[in-house]
Amino acid sequence: MALSKRLKSTGLALLVLIVPGVCYLVLQTGTNYYQRLPVYGAEKQRVELADIPDSAWHRVNLSRIAAQGTAIPDLEGNMYVAGFFRIEASPAAETLAVNMARVARIYRDMDRLRFVTFVADKPADSNLNASQPSMEPLLDQYLGTGGNRIHVRLPEATLRDILREEFLLWPASSGEKGKPLNDTLVLVDSRLHIRGFYRGNSYFDTDTLKDEIAVLWKEEMNRDDQE
Repeated sequence: MALSKRLKSTGLALLVLIVPGVCYLVLQTGTNYYQRLPVYGAEKQRVELADIPDSAWHRVNLSRIAAQGTAIPDLEGNMYVAGFFRIEASPAAETLAVNMARVARIYRDMDRLRFVTFVADKPADSNLNASQPSMEPLLDQYLGTGGNRIHVRLPEATLRDILREEFLLWPASSGEKGKPLNDTLVLVDSRLHIRGFYRGNSYFDTDTLKDEIAVLWKEEMNRDDQE
C-alpha cells in the first residue's frame, strides 16, 4: 500500500516536470502558429512588423525591369510562391518542381494564393542543345496548367535582373550546369512584400513553407477583418 502511494507520488512529480518541457518543445518546433512572419527588406534584412510605414518595405515589382510589352501577371492582392527555373530540364530542377507541386496540391483550393513558375528563356543565338529536354513540360506535369498556377517565361537576362533586384536572390551562374536558376522558393504576401525564403530542394524547408503559408493566410484574414 505504502509502495503504491510512493509510486503514484513519484509519477505525479515526473508529470509535473515533464509536461512543461514537452509543451515547450511543441511550441518551438513544427507549425508556426504563434508569431507573425518577418518582412524582408532591401538586401534581405529582416524587418519585424512593428510601426514601420508600409511604404518603407521592399515591394516586388516585376514590371519595373521587364521590357515594355512583356506579359507580366498582376499579382497584387494575391499571396504567391515563386520558383525559378532554367529552360533546360535537370534532376535538381525536377526536385524543386516536385516540392513546389507538393505544397501547391495542399493549397489548391485556397483563394488568393498562386504558385508562379518563372522560366528563363535562352536567346535565339544561344548554343542550347536542341535534343536537351525542356523544363516546361515537367512543370506542366507536376503543377498542372491554370488553376492556382501562373507560368511566366522571360529572357534569361531579364529574369536574372528580377531575381537580384526584386526577389533579393543571386542567380546561378551560366557555368553551373544542372541547376535551376535559383533553388530558393520565395513567399510573397498580397501587398507584394517578401515574407520568407525556403530551400526548394529540401523536403523539410518546403514543409516549413507549407506551415508558414497558413500563418500568412491567417494574418491576411485578420487584416481584411480590420480593414
